[in-house]
Amino acid sequence: IKDAVAKGDVDKALKLLDEAERLGSTSARSTFISSVKGKG
Repeated sequence: IKDAVAKGDVDKALKLLDEAERLGSTSARSTFISSVKGKG
């Protein structure tokens, strides 16, 4: 997720987030949010 956001590929990051949450990840969403905020 961090790599996708760093490359500006937010669509890919969202797909990875969805997949991670389906698999039971609890940190994926906070990772995504902090990555996007850090980029902005």
